[in-house]
Amino acid sequence: MRKSSKLFLVYLISLGVAAQAQQEQEILGPSATFEISPKQETYYVGQKVTATLTVDFRDVEFYGDLRIDGLPDANTTGTLRFQSIPGDNPQIQSFRSDIYLLRRGRIEFTPVVSGRVAVRVGGGFIVRRRVFNFTAQADPISLDVRVPPLESRPADYSSAIGQFRLNASITPSESYVGDLLNLRWTLQGSGSLDITPDVKYSPGTGFRIYPPRIATRADDSVTCEQVLIPLGTNITAAPPLSVSYFDPLKGEYITLRTPEFSLSVTERPAGMPPSTNEVMALAVVPSTVAPRTESAVDGGNGLGFMRFLRRRRGEDQVMGSSATARLCPDSISKVLFDVPAGAVVEMREAEGEWRRVLYDGATGWVPVSSLKKRY
Repeated sequence: MRKSSKLFLVYLISLGVAAQAQQEQEILGPSATFEISPKQETYYVGQKVTATLTVDFRDVEFYGDLRIDGLPDANTTGTLRFQSIPGDNPQIQSFRSDIYLLRRGRIEFTPVVSGRVAVRVGGGFIVRRRVFNFTAQADPISLDVRVPPLESRPADYSSAIGQFRLNASITPSESYVGDLLNLRWTLQGSGSLDITPDVKYSPGTGFRIYPPRIATRADDSVTCEQVLIPLGTNITAAPPLSVSYFDPLKGEYITLRTPEFSLSVTERPAGMPPSTNEVMALAVVPSTVAPRTESAVDGGNGLGFMRFLRRRRGEDQVMGSSATARLCPDSISKVLFDVPAGAVVEMREAEGEWRRVLYDGATGWVPVSSLKKRY
């Protein structure tokens, strides 16, 4: 090859390399934005919020291995899996997740998105597709999380936090003295519904009443059942049921109240056998929830919150095995935190085969089988 031809070929290659380098410098990598809704000055323990993460891939295309880091740990928030939000622009992808706030204080979100992107690089005769790792930092967000106020909490507070509606019924509406009536009420809506079924319903001296239980639980509803037994024929109605929840948007408790329940109670005809209602099993379930004592006064130094956690003092016990602490005393309730084997915990309440314990400044329900007495 002649020397001039070689020089011309080197010149063309150098132009291609220069164009490639210039193009790589001009490529804009992905950027990320992170939002929490609703936007409030104050949030509350137990509140459900929605996190939205948006990634703008700009001059590149998403290739895979997307990862989200920088979220609070599981003892601070309960974060569900981020789900993709459909959109028209393939260069902009958004993801959404519900997040439950589990602890008071400042909760910091410093989300970082990482993954791989593909870029077309080069120019002239040299054009190819290259894959790069990327990291994009979204602006941090800090939430001020507080405990729902104790001083204004109603006696019928269900522990639900959000916005809800109440449906209730007593069946059958016509019965005989001594029959078993089933009070069934459902709290449904949006928010945190990991409730305890100890809402106090007092129908009066004309009824015998038994402890309630949770019948069904779903993401947007909880249904509780309770057995009532009418004791006389002078009953024409049962009083309304009231259930309260905390609305974090208004920062106040909301009480829902049903109309009174119309009933007709008559004497059982002679020779008619007693009722064999299927809810009989509910009538023999004893209530093992320990009595609660608490103060609604916060002297400005956080003691009100500690009294909120320390509803009932109890003996120290040791975790014989590691366990998952849950918000309510059942295995389908929300996971709050993990308690390692050998940790010393303080007893708070007992319900069936579950114990509410205080560990590292937070309380949760653990199976009694995971505990052993401290000697």
